[in-house]
Amino acid sequence: MAGDLLADVYLQSRRSLSIEQAGGAQARIEEVEVLEAAAGDPLDGRLAYDVRARWTASGSVGHWGHVHQRKNLYEADLRLEAVNGSWMLMGLELLDEKRIDAGAGRAPGASPPPQAAGQP
Repeated sequence: MAGDLLADVYLQSRRSLSIEQAGGAQARIEEVEVLEAAAGDPLDGRLAYDVRARWTASGSVGHWGHVHQRKNLYEADLRLEAVNGSWMLMGLELLDEKRIDAGAGRAPGASPPPQAAGQP
């Protein structure tokens, strides 16, 4: 990635796995899985492509003395370009981001829903 874009993507990823109400939360991304990536034609005759991609990022968020697992799904338009013999991420437009782990939809700190009789 190039310059400020790398810092922006890193900070967005950390914020999205954090819980805003948990002041001082620490996030750690443990796995990224690319689900889809489709490149268009080369741009302006250069070695550069616009790519529509979907991926998940899984990790943990620690706050108030305990750790929660998080998994988010992302969709974005990326611009990849060859620079000095290496592929660089030159642009990113985030189109969608949603939390998809088992705890999604519960308030931070809320207990999981009770299990039905006979359910583990």
